Amino acid sequence: MLDFTDKALERLTSYVPLMQSLVWPGFLLIIGLIYRKQISACITALLKRIEGGSRLKLGPVEVGAPTPREQARKLQEEVAESRRDEVKDGKTKEPPDSRSIVVAEDLVMKKLTGDLGVDIRREVRTKGPNPFIFDGATQFERKFIGIETKYIRNKGSLDAIVKSSLDSINACYMSLSKDSRELFTILFVVVLDKDYPLDSDDTLDREDITRDVTERLSDTINSYEFPVELRVYPILELEEEFGMGKGQADN
Repeated sequence: MLDFTDKALERLTSYVPLMQSLVWPGFLLIIGLIYRKQISACITALLKRIEGGSRLKLGPVEVGAPTPREQARKLQEEVAESRRDEVKDGKTKEPPDSRSIVVAEDLVMKKLTGDLGVDIRREVRTKGPNPFIFDGATQFERKFIGIETKYIRNKGSLDAIVKSSLDSINACYMSLSKDSRELFTILFVVVLDKDYPLDSDDTLDREDITRDVTERLSDTINSYEFPVELRVYPILELEEEFGMGKGQADN
């Protein structure tokens, strides 16, 4: 009898690893059957969150990622802006394409990351009734800092482009709560094309051009409730700072 029992136990011992490996899958299967409705709801919510862009807060402002279609639409609008009011007296050159604008934004974000010493989240869309897609955003202390870049090559379109963008940002700002508005600030960056000012006979160096643009936009910048810090960078200056020669910029 004992010999039979020992032999039976020996045979069963070889099946112990298999039985152990089936315990957890079986347990999880039972849990899945019991809580299948709750698990299905969690998966659905997760998929909706992924489709709508993950949300987070930068300071008091909730933001998420814009859809590819929204990003493409904004880029198309910026290309159209860069061609606005082109002069027709023979000075007009081929306007910048979308790649020129994207390169300019990339260089600006590199510079601001180094200058500010903070991580910048690229392409963020604010949540709310009047959302705005910023080229970048970050949080400093408790404040939300929205970063918007405009590529300008024609002096005649400078004011209109900047004002139009700030008006859209203002609509977003006004839709926020009072507490959020108090911690909302904008870093507005104007990048000047190498041909700027296209519609002027003036021969100015970079410092003079930067000073002229800053003074020209002063009244517009200060006409909004939210604080706006203006920075003006000639594209050639950014390319030189980050070691981009003409060949690199064109590739």
